[in-house]
Amino acid sequence: MSLKKELKQLKNDGKWIELMDAIHDAMPFLFSPGRPTHEQIENSEIGRTHHENWSEYIRWELDWNDSGWRAWIRAYKVVLAYPYLRKLDVTASIINI
Repeated sequence: MSLKKELKQLKNDGKWIELMDAIHDAMPFLFSPGRPTHEQIENSEIGRTHHENWSEYIRWELDWNDSGWRAWIRAYKVVLAYPYLRKLDVTASIINI
């Protein structure tokens, strides 16, 4: 299964932590401070699908938006810091309260 299909399926199934894990595994530079380099973009799923940045990719390939991404990455960083949250059925919205 392609990364795009996997991400869409996880998003549609409401498996937000697994979705973020898949993004983290495939494109860890998205979780680092600062802007990704041109090489990182070119050599990732973003560049392979002919997009210039992550915002463009999520809008066109995943039918998602920047505010959703920011909320999920904020919550995902909490999950990384407190791994027990993986065992609970929590949403990004609950974590971000």
